[in-house]
Amino acid sequence: MINVKFPKFHKPGIVREQQGFTLIEILVVEVLIGIIVIALAVTLANAYKLTAFMAYRETAKNFAEYEMQYLKSSAVGFNSVLTGSNGSTTYTLASAPSVFNKYNAAIAQVQNLQTNEQQIEVIVTGNRITYKLDGYKVNY
Repeated sequence: MINVKFPKFHKPGIVREQQGFTLIEILVVEVLIGIIVIALAVTLANAYKLTAFMAYRETAKNFAEYEMQYLKSSAVGFNSVLTGSNGSTTYTLASAPSVFNKYNAAIAQVQNLQTNEQQIEVIVTGNRITYKLDGYKVNY
């Protein structure tokens, strides 16, 4: 004998068991997932920008320290390194490694503190970054 099951018909007003999600529930879940994905994408984009900015800043800092060390270690005296009547003349150093191609450095004499001590400032610009480094050059 063949066993055949016929679907049960429900009378109006009788509650039946739910067998799936309604269209409204699915749309609400899709909207919530969309909001979460957009928020995550914005956060990741901002994190990428911040990481790039910090890398540019670190490179500018390294270049400023490189130029400062170059100036401190040079055997040239005060008057021939930085000249000018008011001590504010700037110049660009020519010897820079290729890793600093997108950056420019200027070295300015801030002031002569004593006969053998000079306060100097290195200013590095590039990649929308300006980095300033103060230091002292002492001649013995």
